[in-house]
Amino acid sequence: MINLNIHMQVIGLILAVMLVYMNTTRKKIGLVTDFAFEVLLLSVTGSIFFDIVSIFTINGAALGQCPESVNMFVCKTYIVMLSLLAGAVFNYTLTEIYGGDIMKRRYLLGFVLLEALTVPAVYVLPLYYHVDKNSIYSYGESTDIGVATGFVFLVLTLVYIVIHRKEMDVHRRNAVAIFCTAMTASAAFQNFNREHLLASVTIGIGIVFVYLELEDPGSYLNKDTGSFNMRALEKYLDGVYSEGKRMSLLNISFSGHRFLKEIYGEKFHISMMKSIVDYLEKYKSVNVFNTDDMDFIVVFGDSGDFENEVFRIRRDLMSLWNVDGISIELSPLIIAIPRDNVPYDNANAVIESLRYFAAVLKDGSDKDYIMVDNALIKEKEKNDRLEELLIEAMEKENIEAHFQPLYDVRTGEITGAEALARIRDANGDIIGNEKILPIAERSGMILRLGFRVFEGVCRLLSKNDPEKLGLVRVGINLSTTQCMQRTLADDMIDIMKLYNLEGKHFIFEINENAISYSRDMVMRNIKKLTAYGCEVAIDRFGSGLGDLVDLTELNISIVKLDRDFIKRAFQKKDDEMLSIGMAVVKLLNRMGKMVAAVGIENEEQYELLKEAGVLFVQGRYFSDAVDADSLLELCGKEVNTDEQG
Repeated sequence: MINLNIHMQVIGLILAVMLVYMNTTRKKIGLVTDFAFEVLLLSVTGSIFFDIVSIFTINGAALGQCPESVNMFVCKTYIVMLSLLAGAVFNYTLTEIYGGDIMKRRYLLGFVLLEALTVPAVYVLPLYYHVDKNSIYSYGESTDIGVATGFVFLVLTLVYIVIHRKEMDVHRRNAVAIFCTAMTASAAFQNFNREHLLASVTIGIGIVFVYLELEDPGSYLNKDTGSFNMRALEKYLDGVYSEGKRMSLLNISFSGHRFLKEIYGEKFHISMMKSIVDYLEKYKSVNVFNTDDMDFIVVFGDSGDFENEVFRIRRDLMSLWNVDGISIELSPLIIAIPRDNVPYDNANAVIESLRYFAAVLKDGSDKDYIMVDNALIKEKEKNDRLEELLIEAMEKENIEAHFQPLYDVRTGEITGAEALARIRDANGDIIGNEKILPIAERSGMILRLGFRVFEGVCRLLSKNDPEKLGLVRVGINLSTTQCMQRTLADDMIDIMKLYNLEGKHFIFEINENAISYSRDMVMRNIKKLTAYGCEVAIDRFGSGLGDLVDLTELNISIVKLDRDFIKRAFQKKDDEMLSIGMAVVKLLNRMGKMVAAVGIENEEQYELLKEAGVLFVQGRYFSDAVDADSLLELCGKEVNTDEQG
């Protein structure tokens, strides 16, 4: 009697073969799980294939058309493939948990030993088969030992998923758990219902689910550029660390790419980024990743020619770049980290280092290239220690507000002060604003820091009459991040109300970067602050290009000249620059703006600024930044400074 009940198996085989093709042709990142998935996929395909072939051989043997020895070999090979499939699922799970470290190798040794006992037993022990018009199946000791081994591996897999659930990718954990459960359930169902052979189609559907959930290249690729995304980078780095591999890194950003996007459009911008990816991927042993900010992170394998490759990449990217027949300048900013300076702690350490050096390059540097050496590594380590100090100070509320006195040129007396954040190191030495703020910006603590400083100032002023102090106004620096917050003005006003302070006691200082990044938000916040009685100043005027336009459109009452502009423009030895400086101050006065000069270091600067028409001055020539007690002493008043923050 012939029973070719293979419809479900054929569906499963088609799904498996389709995935083999897709997995073979897809762009691979080199994840540590890639090989484990390939083994799993081949095991699935092999088990379904031998399931189908065994149905033909059983029918052939029943009709006397297939040698019994061939039928036994095929049927027992199918049993072996099922046990190997369960072991492949176990291996896939171990790879996710342990990567390539020694723990995985120990467990795999146990897997090999168990299979080494199972496979010979399957082929040696007897196997029987049954076929009629409704059902076809094999049974016997051979089947029992193979199924038992497979069951052991599936149970172990589920146990390890439960034990190590926090260490596993949530998608992989759920997908493998569902796959194991489906395999077990279908095998149990088939054991009690021989007419419906569901095991193979269940395995086929299960591996498709695993692929789409975990190994689908679309989840790791940037669809515009064809490069890998940040999710892929994190997975890739985890694999690198678990296998003890070494690598070198490039971080490439393009300062003008947003401008080019605005000028030439979205389609051109995508073509440009894609052409860069195609160029970078021509280098050997390279993986290219896109960050969320459209920077590129290029990971080189253990290359011995890294510096020469970096040189060629810099040279080519700095040349005119042709995109769709248009020649453009990319203006790349490049950070290179040789393999000896790559942090090998974990994936987050690598990404954090790249972000740190990218911020160093973008903020205040006149360079377009950094090769990270030991000196820069030590500087970063110092930065990391400062970040730890800042975190500790924030947690223990040990942020101090110091003050840079602001003098009225007309009277020579203190008329205000600029509040600055300070923390102390383990020795009690003060760490200033210029070191704290970049760290706070990069680490995401700038908002909390800004509010802590402002509350400290408000506590001080609430316990002392600012006007009796002679402090007409206190300057509060607002970072770019703060200015981009929709609730900034409301939050500041709430704090002033909490301490019963009027807005007239404060000048909120913003810089042009904040205006260029989020103009509408800045204007909204300025409007609310000035409505409450606060004054608003543009800080670091003269450091950019858009300030004069900003002054005509925003409700700005005070302009603080940039210290670098003052150094260049207010010195007698350069008549041309001095003329420019004098003209800028006169223009601002004609616009009705009060002009303040910061960072004054000598008498010559002071006299020239005074002659130009500057009303307020501050800098080391008059006084360093001081704590609250010293400020009050300078003001000549004896007041309460308790709990100033």
